[in-house]
Amino acid sequence: MIKRSDFLIFLTAFVVCLYLAFNLNFPGGKRSFPSEIYTDKAGYYVYLPAVFIYNFNARKFPYRLQQECGSFTLDTVKNKIITKYTYGVALMMAPVFLPAHWMAKILHYEADGFSLYYQKMLMIPAILYLILGLFFLKKFLDHYYRRKVVYLTLMFLFLGTNLYFFSIDEGSLSHIYSFFLFSLFIFLLKRYFERGMHGFGHFIGICIALSLAVLIRPTNILLVLFFFLLDVRSMKDILKRVRHFLHPRFILTFVVILFLCYLPQMIYWKYLTGDFLYYSYKGESFIFWNNPRLIQIWFSPLNGLFLHSPMVFLLIAGMVVLIFRKNPNGFFLLIFFLLISYIFSSWWCWYYGGSFGSRPFVEFYAVLALSLAAFIDYLFQQRNLFIRTSGLTLMVLFSWYNLHLSYHYMPYTGTTWGWEKFLTELEFAGLDTYRKSDNILVWDFDNVIYGSEVPITLSESHSPPFSFQYDRFTGPVVLFYGKMEDLLDHKLTEVKVKAMVKPAFWMKTGMLFVTEIIDAGQKTVFRKDISIDRFMRDPGKFNEMDTVIFIPPDVGSWNAIRFSVQNPLRRKAYIDDVVLEFK
Repeated sequence: MIKRSDFLIFLTAFVVCLYLAFNLNFPGGKRSFPSEIYTDKAGYYVYLPAVFIYNFNARKFPYRLQQECGSFTLDTVKNKIITKYTYGVALMMAPVFLPAHWMAKILHYEADGFSLYYQKMLMIPAILYLILGLFFLKKFLDHYYRRKVVYLTLMFLFLGTNLYFFSIDEGSLSHIYSFFLFSLFIFLLKRYFERGMHGFGHFIGICIALSLAVLIRPTNILLVLFFFLLDVRSMKDILKRVRHFLHPRFILTFVVILFLCYLPQMIYWKYLTGDFLYYSYKGESFIFWNNPRLIQIWFSPLNGLFLHSPMVFLLIAGMVVLIFRKNPNGFFLLIFFLLISYIFSSWWCWYYGGSFGSRPFVEFYAVLALSLAAFIDYLFQQRNLFIRTSGLTLMVLFSWYNLHLSYHYMPYTGTTWGWEKFLTELEFAGLDTYRKSDNILVWDFDNVIYGSEVPITLSESHSPPFSFQYDRFTGPVVLFYGKMEDLLDHKLTEVKVKAMVKPAFWMKTGMLFVTEIIDAGQKTVFRKDISIDRFMRDPGKFNEMDTVIFIPPDVGSWNAIRFSVQNPLRRKAYIDDVVLEFK
């Protein structure tokens, strides 16, 4: 039974979060971005209109929809709707989508599946699954901690991590749906263990939650480790659970449920490719198994986990508390955190595109919440008032930092270790008063999502993994364009330029590094072309370009400055680690 007080708390949280989601995403009732159904979100969602509105007829979709949404392709020649994402998120959206679509027709709204009405509708399932996820997480944590500790854990987990951003701001991505399934899984799992692993209905629920989570993101299969390792105190306990799971009745049940969850996806793959099994992420894989980007995924300005959500430090502290208390979950949670960090940092795009912090961790907060609760419980057990107050104050500050950065979020366009760019964004968010007496901009071409329109390559690089490949298909590429007065807090007088360049075949590439100063009327008032070939010494290696560009003293700081690389001869070459130091 649900206590009345708990029901009122979660109902209030639902209303408040839904209000926040609508007002942040639709200020004034209108979408401030191109569409809520955009990029990855469109790829997850497209199954719903495809099935219930257009009967998988690509030619019936609204004109130019593919260009406006991205992440799915309408092949009007073969009449195919192409998305690399699985249908799991769409399935979980369906209980809200279907009545909403029915209401759209009754109320004579534009019932095309993509209008503003549907964009607003998508806020509802995201917040619904957020609240349900927090509810089941509470029911799980109730087995371990007092009511006060549990509610504080939920509050700080939500406000202090990027769980907030990926439910309120970007709830149509997959993470909040996986978070709900993770919470449901561990809730049912704990109930199942308490009953001595009796109760087949609970086991079926566990299998459904796990299968749907794996359908949404295959890496979610790691959740199965909790079946074997949660609360275990000996190898005997582990072997008992392994034998239980491998019993024909249970393993067959799991395989059948997993197959049934994947069957519609396999039918879609058959429709799309002619094969029931298909790897839809072509050209994307875990390329860093032997050299994981662990430090980067944790601490880089480019979506680093701890840098954007420092509350995760306290999750780690809670694991240490559990270890010192000789709680069996302490070492398990710590090793589990290191394992998922290793896997996520091995993906080719280890920063996961346009993201606030490292987003693949979001669903895993459900299982890591146990350690945050341990930290909070430790604080309340301290007799020293200063320790208790300091710990809670730190959690409040981490939450304030996370919320402030979320509210002023802008996609990070800098490089892996672009601290100057990150400090500028902190200044924009009101979190830092960074004075740019000097300013350095770096391009290592790792941030391929929000970098310039550069063709990147893995074949050659000065600092792995990527470099900029210039060839006969590449036109002029702008590395930077902005007002000079935004670069420094005083007048710009010179720019020191460094870059690593490697000719592919010829010693002479014909490439130019071009600096232009442009006035308000888009007229070029200053231009400096530097031949990159002047710095070429060895065609088989990366050669360093090192030069200084002096800005005329009579040029006003209100003008814009643009740096670009041009190559009239269109010869193949590689450029990496471009550094612009403004003085």
